[in-house]
Amino acid sequence: MTTQTTADHLTPAQHGVAGDLTPAQHGVADHLTPAQHGVWITERTRPAGSGYHLAVTVRFTGALDVDRLRDAVTAVVARHPVLAAAVDDDLPALVPASDPVTLAVRPGHPDEVAALVAAPFDLGRGPLARFTLLHTGPAEHLLCVVAHHLVFDGTSKQVLVADLAAAYNGTILSTADAAPTQPADHTHRKITFSDVLVSGSRAETRRRFCSQWTRPRFRCRSMSRR
Repeated sequence: MTTQTTADHLTPAQHGVAGDLTPAQHGVADHLTPAQHGVWITERTRPAGSGYHLAVTVRFTGALDVDRLRDAVTAVVARHPVLAAAVDDDLPALVPASDPVTLAVRPGHPDEVAALVAAPFDLGRGPLARFTLLHTGPAEHLLCVVAHHLVFDGTSKQVLVADLAAAYNGTILSTADAAPTQPADHTHRKITFSDVLVSGSRAETRRRFCSQWTRPRFRCRSMSRR
Protein backbone atom coordinates (compact mmCIF):
# COMPACT_ATOMS: atom_id res chain seq x y z
CA MET A 1 0.00 0.00 0.00
CA THR A 2 1.24 3.48 -0.81
CA THR A 3 0.27 6.72 0.85
CA GLN A 4 0.53 10.38 -0.01
CA THR A 5 0.10 13.14 2.51
CA THR A 6 -0.81 16.72 1.67
CA ALA A 7 -1.58 19.79 3.73
CA ASP A 8 -2.68 22.21 1.04
CA HIS A 9 -5.15 24.13 3.22
CA LEU A 10 -2.68 25.11 5.94
CA THR A 11 -2.36 28.76 6.82
CA PRO A 12 0.82 30.20 8.35
CA ALA A 13 1.42 28.89 11.86
CA GLN A 14 1.05 31.52 14.56
CA HIS A 15 3.44 30.78 17.41
CA GLY A 16 1.62 29.97 20.60
CA VAL A 17 -1.67 28.93 18.99
CA ALA A 18 -1.26 25.17 18.95
CA GLY A 19 2.44 24.57 19.54
CA ASP A 20 3.36 20.91 19.40
CA LEU A 21 -0.01 19.51 20.49
CA THR A 22 1.17 19.16 24.07
CA PRO A 23 -1.12 16.69 25.89
CA ALA A 24 -3.39 18.34 28.45
CA GLN A 25 -4.93 16.90 31.57
CA HIS A 26 -8.42 15.54 30.89
CA GLY A 27 -11.30 17.42 32.48
CA VAL A 28 -9.29 20.51 33.44
CA ALA A 29 -9.89 23.88 31.80
CA ASP A 30 -6.85 25.17 29.93
CA HIS A 31 -6.97 28.95 29.64
CA LEU A 32 -6.30 30.35 26.19
CA THR A 33 -2.88 31.70 25.31
CA PRO A 34 -2.73 35.30 24.02
CA ALA A 35 -2.55 34.01 20.44
CA GLN A 36 -5.50 31.66 20.96
CA HIS A 37 -7.42 34.48 22.61
CA GLY A 38 -6.94 36.60 19.49
CA VAL A 39 -8.28 33.81 17.28
CA TRP A 40 -11.25 33.32 19.63
CA ILE A 41 -12.10 37.05 19.65
CA THR A 42 -11.97 37.14 15.85
CA GLU A 43 -14.29 34.15 15.59
CA ARG A 44 -16.75 35.69 18.03
CA THR A 45 -16.79 39.18 16.51
CA ARG A 46 -15.94 38.69 12.83
CA PRO A 47 -16.41 35.01 11.93
CA ALA A 48 -13.64 33.98 9.54
CA GLY A 49 -15.54 31.20 7.78
CA SER A 50 -13.01 28.49 6.99
CA GLY A 51 -10.07 30.88 7.37
CA TYR A 52 -9.03 29.16 10.61
CA HIS A 53 -9.71 25.63 9.38
CA LEU A 54 -6.51 23.65 8.78
CA ALA A 55 -6.56 20.37 6.89
CA VAL A 56 -4.33 17.39 6.24
CA THR A 57 -5.27 14.79 3.62
CA VAL A 58 -3.76 11.32 3.32
CA ARG A 59 -4.40 9.20 0.22
CA PHE A 60 -4.19 5.41 0.65
CA THR A 61 -3.71 3.08 -2.32
CA GLY A 62 -4.03 -0.64 -1.63
CA ALA A 63 -5.31 -2.63 1.32
CA LEU A 64 -6.28 -0.53 4.32
CA ASP A 65 -7.32 -1.86 7.73
CA VAL A 66 -10.08 0.59 8.60
CA ASP A 67 -10.49 -0.72 12.13
CA ARG A 68 -6.76 -0.31 12.75
CA LEU A 69 -6.94 3.26 11.43
CA ARG A 70 -9.92 3.98 13.67
CA ASP A 71 -7.96 2.72 16.67
CA ALA A 72 -5.01 4.89 15.57
CA VAL A 73 -7.23 7.99 15.53
CA THR A 74 -8.45 7.16 19.04
CA ALA A 75 -4.85 6.75 20.23
CA VAL A 76 -3.75 10.05 18.69
CA VAL A 77 -6.63 11.96 20.29
CA ALA A 78 -5.86 10.32 23.64
CA ARG A 79 -2.26 11.51 23.31
CA HIS A 80 -3.35 15.00 22.24
CA PRO A 81 -6.69 15.64 24.02
CA VAL A 82 -6.65 19.26 22.87
CA LEU A 83 -8.07 17.88 19.60
CA ALA A 84 -11.16 16.84 21.56
CA ALA A 85 -11.62 20.25 23.15
CA ALA A 86 -14.27 22.96 23.01
CA VAL A 87 -14.16 26.58 24.17
CA ASP A 88 -15.87 27.76 27.35
CA ASP A 89 -16.67 31.37 26.45
CA ASP A 90 -17.17 32.39 30.10
CA LEU A 91 -13.50 31.84 31.00
CA PRO A 92 -12.46 31.67 28.07
CA ALA A 93 -10.65 28.33 28.13
CA LEU A 94 -10.36 24.99 26.39
CA VAL A 95 -12.52 22.32 28.01
CA PRO A 96 -13.51 18.76 27.02
CA ALA A 97 -15.97 18.70 24.11
CA SER A 98 -19.52 17.45 24.41
CA ASP A 99 -18.86 14.65 21.92
CA PRO A 100 -15.77 12.47 21.34
CA VAL A 101 -13.60 12.62 18.23
CA THR A 102 -14.38 9.65 15.98
CA LEU A 103 -13.42 8.49 12.51
CA ALA A 104 -16.29 8.95 10.07
CA VAL A 105 -16.13 6.40 7.22
CA ARG A 106 -18.21 6.63 4.05
CA PRO A 107 -18.03 6.44 0.25
CA GLY A 108 -16.94 9.70 -1.33
CA HIS A 109 -14.92 11.59 -3.91
CA PRO A 110 -11.75 13.71 -3.56
CA ASP A 111 -13.75 16.73 -4.71
CA GLU A 112 -15.57 16.62 -1.36
CA VAL A 113 -12.46 17.73 0.53
CA ALA A 114 -13.25 21.43 0.02
CA ALA A 115 -16.69 20.96 1.59
CA LEU A 116 -15.19 19.00 4.50
CA VAL A 117 -12.75 21.83 5.16
CA ALA A 118 -15.44 24.52 4.89
CA ALA A 119 -17.89 22.83 7.28
CA PRO A 120 -18.19 25.05 10.38
CA PHE A 121 -17.02 24.18 13.88
CA ASP A 122 -19.22 24.76 16.91
CA LEU A 123 -16.55 26.22 19.20
CA GLY A 124 -18.73 25.98 22.29
CA ARG A 125 -19.66 22.34 21.74
CA GLY A 126 -16.59 20.98 19.98
CA PRO A 127 -14.69 18.92 19.22
CA LEU A 128 -12.26 21.19 17.35
CA ALA A 129 -10.97 18.41 15.07
CA ARG A 130 -12.66 15.90 12.81
CA PHE A 131 -11.43 12.85 10.90
CA THR A 132 -13.21 11.63 7.76
CA LEU A 133 -12.19 8.61 5.67
CA LEU A 134 -13.62 8.61 2.15
CA HIS A 135 -13.73 5.33 0.20
CA THR A 136 -12.99 6.83 -3.22
CA GLY A 137 -12.66 3.66 -5.30
CA PRO A 138 -11.48 0.05 -5.36
CA ALA A 139 -8.58 -0.12 -2.88
CA GLU A 140 -8.56 3.70 -2.73
CA HIS A 141 -9.16 5.78 0.39
CA LEU A 142 -8.70 9.42 1.31
CA LEU A 143 -8.36 10.53 4.93
CA CYS A 144 -9.22 14.17 5.58
CA VAL A 145 -8.33 15.66 8.96
CA VAL A 146 -9.68 19.15 9.65
CA ALA A 147 -8.83 21.03 12.84
CA HIS A 148 -9.46 24.55 14.06
CA HIS A 149 -6.46 26.87 14.38
CA LEU A 150 -7.24 27.25 18.09
CA VAL A 151 -5.70 23.79 18.61
CA PHE A 152 -3.69 23.17 15.45
CA ASP A 153 -1.04 24.77 13.24
CA GLY A 154 1.56 23.83 10.64
CA THR A 155 3.91 22.30 13.20
CA SER A 156 1.05 20.28 14.66
CA LYS A 157 0.50 18.70 11.25
CA GLN A 158 3.86 16.95 11.35
CA VAL A 159 3.24 15.68 14.88
CA LEU A 160 -0.22 14.40 13.93
CA VAL A 161 0.95 12.57 10.81
CA ALA A 162 3.88 10.93 12.60
CA ASP A 163 1.76 9.79 15.54
CA LEU A 164 -1.05 8.56 13.32
CA ALA A 165 1.34 6.44 11.25
CA ALA A 166 3.06 5.12 14.38
CA ALA A 167 -0.23 4.15 16.03
CA TYR A 168 -1.48 2.44 12.87
CA ASN A 169 1.74 0.44 12.70
CA GLY A 170 1.26 -0.78 16.25
CA THR A 171 3.30 1.62 18.35
CA ILE A 172 1.65 2.33 21.69
CA LEU A 173 1.54 6.11 22.01
CA SER A 174 2.34 7.48 25.44
CA THR A 175 0.10 10.17 26.90
CA ALA A 176 3.07 11.48 28.90
CA ASP A 177 6.58 12.51 27.93
CA ALA A 178 7.85 8.92 27.90
CA ALA A 179 9.08 7.32 24.70
CA PRO A 180 6.44 5.44 22.66
CA THR A 181 6.36 1.67 23.15
CA GLN A 182 7.25 -0.31 20.06
CA PRO A 183 4.97 -3.24 19.15
CA ALA A 184 6.20 -6.79 19.71
CA ASP A 185 4.53 -8.05 16.54
CA HIS A 186 5.61 -6.50 13.21
CA THR A 187 3.90 -9.06 10.97
CA HIS A 188 1.19 -6.69 9.71
CA ARG A 189 1.92 -4.50 6.74
CA LYS A 190 3.21 -1.10 7.78
CA ILE A 191 2.26 2.20 6.22
CA THR A 192 4.52 5.19 5.82
CA PHE A 193 3.37 8.75 5.32
CA SER A 194 5.73 10.10 2.67
CA ASP A 195 5.79 12.73 -0.07
CA VAL A 196 4.63 15.44 2.30
CA LEU A 197 3.61 18.58 0.45
CA VAL A 198 2.82 21.86 2.18
CA SER A 199 1.69 24.75 0.02
CA GLY A 200 -0.02 28.04 0.69
CA SER A 201 -3.50 28.11 -0.82
CA ARG A 202 -4.68 31.20 1.09
CA ALA A 203 -6.65 33.19 -1.47
CA GLU A 204 -10.03 32.62 0.21
CA THR A 205 -8.69 33.53 3.65
CA ARG A 206 -7.07 36.72 2.32
CA ARG A 207 -10.20 37.73 0.43
CA ARG A 208 -12.44 37.23 3.47
CA PHE A 209 -10.27 39.21 5.86
CA CYS A 210 -9.66 42.03 3.38
CA SER A 211 -13.41 42.36 2.87
CA GLN A 212 -14.05 42.65 6.62
CA TRP A 213 -11.17 44.77 7.87
CA THR A 214 -10.31 48.29 6.74
CA ARG A 215 -7.73 50.85 7.79
CA PRO A 216 -8.79 53.31 10.55
CA ARG A 217 -10.35 56.44 9.07
CA PHE A 218 -8.57 59.08 11.11
CA ARG A 219 -5.29 60.94 11.08
CA CYS A 220 -2.97 61.19 14.02
CA ARG A 221 -1.10 64.46 14.53
CA SER A 222 2.57 64.19 15.28
CA MET A 223 3.39 64.80 18.95
CA SER A 224 6.16 67.16 17.85
CA ARG A 225 3.73 69.56 16.23
CA ARG A 226 2.50 72.61 18.18
